[in-house]
Formats: sequence, C-alpha cells, structure tokens
Amino acid sequence: MLNDSSQPSAPATPRIVFVPGQNPKPEPGIHRRLLWRCLLEGVRRADEHIYHWLRAQPEIFALADWNALFYPNQIAAVDTQSTIDELLRAEDGAGPGDEVLRKRRRMTLMFIMGDMFPFLAQRIPDPQIKNTMMEALRYFENHGRQADRVRAHVRETVLQALQSKGPLLVIGHSLGSVVSFDMLWESTHLYADTWKVDLFMSLGSPLGSHFVRSRRLGAGHGKMGRYPEGIRRWVNIAADGDCIALNRKMSEDYRPMLELGLTQGISDHTSGVQNAFRDKDGWNPHRSYGYLASRVAGTEIANWLRGYTRPAE
Repeated sequence: MLNDSSQPSAPATPRIVFVPGQNPKPEPGIHRRLLWRCLLEGVRRADEHIYHWLRAQPEIFALADWNALFYPNQIAAVDTQSTIDELLRAEDGAGPGDEVLRKRRRMTLMFIMGDMFPFLAQRIPDPQIKNTMMEALRYFENHGRQADRVRAHVRETVLQALQSKGPLLVIGHSLGSVVSFDMLWESTHLYADTWKVDLFMSLGSPLGSHFVRSRRLGAGHGKMGRYPEGIRRWVNIAADGDCIALNRKMSEDYRPMLELGLTQGISDHTSGVQNAFRDKDGWNPHRSYGYLASRVAGTEIANWLRGYTRPAE
C-alpha cells in the first residue's frame, strides 16, 4: 500500500532554552520547576489558549544550568513555594513605591560609574553592585577556561533542543544573556553552524553596557566578525528599576546587526515594564522569576508560539 504523501507532516514542536544569570542557583530540577511556573503564568496573562497548550507540554522547556560549573556550591531553594505563589498572585504591573525607586536610581548611578571606570569596581560600597561586576569580570577573564566550559554546556543544551527540528527560543537572563550571545558568536565564527535561534530574548541584560560590549567575544573583530549570525529576531526586556540593564536599547547598541543583515529585527521593551518579584529582602526588579511572570514577557512568548502551534479553541 502506497503512503499518502499528500497528508502534511505534523509541525515540529518548538523548544525553549532558558539560560540563567550569575550566582549559585538551586538544584536544577527545583530551579527549572520554579522558572517553568513563572513562564506559564506570564503566558497565561497574555493568552489562555496558548497557556493551556503549553502547560500540557513541559518537555518544551529546558534549563541550561551552567551555574554549577562556575560556582562551587548550589543554594537551598530560598525562593520558596510561598514566595513564588505570592509573585504569581501579584497584580500584573505591580511596581514599587517612590522611595524604593529612588534607591534603585542611586544604585544605577553606581553601576554607571563602574561601567565607565571598571577599575573602581573594587571600591564600590554597595556589596550587590560590587559582586555583580566582579563576577562578570571573572567570566570575561576566563580563568581555568571556566567561561569556555560554561558556553560549551549552554551550547550542548541548545543542540539537544534542536534535535526536535523545531523552532528555538533562547531566553537569557542577566549574565546568561551575555553567555548566550557569546555562545552564538562561537557558533558562527568557530563552528560555522547553520542552525539559527528563531527568537533570542534578553531579560535584565547588561549586553548594552560599555563594560560588556568591550569584553564580549567578537568585540575586537572587524565589523562583520563582531556579531553572531544565528539570531533571526531579538527581543530585549528591561524592567523599571533594574540597574543591571544599563544602556537598555539593544536596537541602538546593536544596530550594525540590522544594517549588516545579520538579524531581521531587534525590539526593546524598556518603558513601564514592572517586575513584581519580592522576597524577604524586599522588591527586586532584576529577578528572573518576576520577568518570566510578567505580561510583557508572556506576550512575546505567546506571540512566538502562536506562529508554530494550533491550540484548541
């Protein structure tokens, strides 16, 4: 009996790879579950039909848990179930008070000083800002080839996701967006890969800062060799009060990628984006959980999935 070749083949399932930011993380299984819950909530706020389709297919979501290669210890799941429950119950768009925003502006000024004059990083009085800059510098200095191993692990996670032969969304949070960008540069210029990331989403990213732009892979190359070629489209999201995300307009800082035809589009969400994450230490607009649970991120993810899925009405 002949095969009926007139029947269209089922579309390949999309895949999402999440690349976390710096600092030790919980055990990967726990960390993935917390992130998945938040991502689902963001999509639910944007599109109920896509949400129900996505919730039934958790295998779509993969965590590139590189942190264990960079830090000697994991941390306990300090972001407890109740903390995430509170985040997911929070009204979408809930923001901080004026006093908190003023404090974040002062922190941003210190980051700007550190970005302009990296040799002052050791003298920054705020321990969070100092740690953030010193850990990023440790990544760029690549002692013991730690950064190479980190990128190799992220690349392996991406290659496993690509085995589905479906479109790929890579979400990079904070330093994870830099690791992802560097990995994609290596994909183009070291491995000559032909695969592409259909959508690259950066959350709370420092990719626009001078500190990062002058140190990331490709920074010292000529115009064509400076950027990866494997990003079809790039969406950047930076929340109000997130002082890690300096120079927040990637569409401006990475305009040459558009001019050279290396990507089809770069768009930014940088105004009025609220990250509602709060824990025992108070409001933190940089946390990945709050970004994923936001309607802004959920809308971008739902819109992307809608192009490749046909969820039941």
